[in-house]
Amino acid sequence: MLLEVLKTQTSINHLLLKKKLISLIRTIRTETDYARFLALFNGYFGALELSINSCLNVSFIPDYESRHKTEAFKIDLKILNQEDFILAASLLVTIIENHLQSLGALYVMEGSTIGDKIISKMIEQQLKTEFMAFTFFMDYGDQSVNMWNSFKHILNGITQPDPIGIIVESANVTFQKFSFWFDFNEQKHRLFIE
Repeated sequence: MLLEVLKTQTSINHLLLKKKLISLIRTIRTETDYARFLALFNGYFGALELSINSCLNVSFIPDYESRHKTEAFKIDLKILNQEDFILAASLLVTIIENHLQSLGALYVMEGSTIGDKIISKMIEQQLKTEFMAFTFFMDYGDQSVNMWNSFKHILNGITQPDPIGIIVESANVTFQKFSFWFDFNEQKHRLFIE
């Protein structure tokens, strides 16, 4: 099944990205830090979503409209009174040229929703408070597992070797470029224009 192939063949890049995320979360001390973290996600996911939108065969994922992420970032930044954060456009976004590559990138984005409850709890612990600016990390609410399962079902319907290879490669590139995006912003110290 495609999902198992994806999980196995992207595990190294997934783990590298996960380590960077956890390291960055541990630096969050204020709501402004959190807003910057959100804007960093938005810089990559926002550009990636635009790229996916241009190539995805929407009939393949009928509920795709409800899977968009960028509006959730805007809501959270508004709650945090940090709407003015502008993140440099992602120069490292995955290049999406066809429907199958879109599915590989979506695997990364949709898979992130499964760990989002853990991320939101970690951020609450870092801030030592409970607050409600988790629209992005809790985007599907109590439907997260159902949304992930329906996406898995779609992927597992693909059985031909050539499409599987394209999807796996796209997922790996998406993990890698998202990781590079964190590195780029950390090294250049220019995440935001305030």
